[in-house]
Amino acid sequence: MQYNKILVVATANVGKVNEIRELLKKLPLIVQSSKEIGFTKEIIEDAGTFEGNALKKARSVFPFARTWTIADDSGLCIDALGGLPGVYSGRWAGNDRSQIVSHTLQTLQEKRINNRNATFVSALALITPDASEYVFLENLLDT
Repeated sequence: MQYNKILVVATANVGKVNEIRELLKKLPLIVQSSKEIGFTKEIIEDAGTFEGNALKKARSVFPFARTWTIADDSGLCIDALGGLPGVYSGRWAGNDRSQIVSHTLQTLQEKRINNRNATFVSALALITPDASEYVFLENLLDT
């Protein structure tokens, strides 16, 4: 079976798409964002896990793309905060993502937590042209 060589990244984040293009530049692939293929619907990341959010995004875009589709979800899980911010990492500091570090440090100080062990978790969902689904989960940083 011959598949086309288009990979759709289920994101509106131009920076993320450019990073993936750079990583895969030696492969015979055309990397496109969901927006570039005309998918403009907002996908609410409301699953309780990184894997669930990645799959939700990939499954939302795949019927529109009808080709290789990937999506990711990732975040910081702080042991002393019961795994928070976790899947809420993007919303942890409100609408201003630039405040995540200061908000996290302030939360740890307010709770008088000295143990700052954390793990950065990343999930990647891939749907192939024949609709097979694969999910990859990695703990990228364990401090």
